[in-house]
Amino acid sequence: MFRKCLIFGGISAAFIAVATLSVYLYTRPIEIPKSFTEARGRGADIASAINDFSDQARISLDEIVKSDREGDYTKALDLTIIEIKRTREAKDKAIELLGELQEMASALGEIKAEGPQSIGMQAVSTEVGLVSKLIEYNTDLDNLLNNMRMKFASYQPETFDKETEAITKRMNDIALDINGSSRKYQSLMKEFDERTEAKKIF
Repeated sequence: MFRKCLIFGGISAAFIAVATLSVYLYTRPIEIPKSFTEARGRGADIASAINDFSDQARISLDEIVKSDREGDYTKALDLTIIEIKRTREAKDKAIELLGELQEMASALGEIKAEGPQSIGMQAVSTEVGLVSKLIEYNTDLDNLLNNMRMKFASYQPETFDKETEAITKRMNDIALDINGSSRKYQSLMKEFDERTEAKKIF
């Protein structure tokens, strides 16, 4: 139910038509700014950390739901409080990722080849939209956990179930958008990498 995918992928290269006799030549690779490569690497590390948060959140939510069903509200409350703190840390990581994406977008301006530059900008723009959705998702997760926290501390826990269902539905819708954007970003970055690497020609 809670799925997040921040995938950093690769992309494509242009051919230069040159006629030669029985000699292999190589196209000159498009130079990628060092700042772009470094920001992309840092972004990948942050994305990996966010995925780890997501995996742990899924496990924790399963444990919270299990404790809820068993009527062990004390345990469920303790787990919820811990997860609220972790979710806010994940939100901070998403904001860090936005900073790296901004650095990537700035560095793309140094690439003179219009095709790769345009594709790179599309990829970064897609990922910025994804991270914005991720922040929205984490905000809803924080709201969900707080709603559950109040439920487990209440004398009428059932009164919080309707809000829990509404937030969960919204989160599932956002997760679908995130996964779609992730696939698009991966495809665009694959094309970008292919367009900016050296190609052997005749």
